[in-house]
Amino acid sequence: PYEVRSYSWQIEDYFIENNLKDQTYLKFMDQMGKTYLVRDRLNPPKWRVMNEIRDILGHMCMKAVSEDPIKGQKITAWFAADIPVPTGPEELFGLPGLILAYD
Repeated sequence: PYEVRSYSWQIEDYFIENNLKDQTYLKFMDQMGKTYLVRDRLNPPKWRVMNEIRDILGHMCMKAVSEDPIKGQKITAWFAADIPVPTGPEELFGLPGLILAYD
């Protein structure tokens, strides 16, 4: 299963393709006139699922927390276990359901 995400800021493009089966990703970045292509192994965040739920778009979502290993910032994600796809927005993945919200 492949998942492709794309983002665009002014003149920069950013695409990520996660291969969940092979646990690899391919990242394409076009920044300031230079193109970068990166392929590496996926490193899922170390999630702690909390005992808190919230309704998002009609799905009962569970709260999970992690920490960005580079920035040291706390990440809070809300995932829908009834959508059993272990991915989400940006570079967040690794929970037993689709991540519908995060901060």
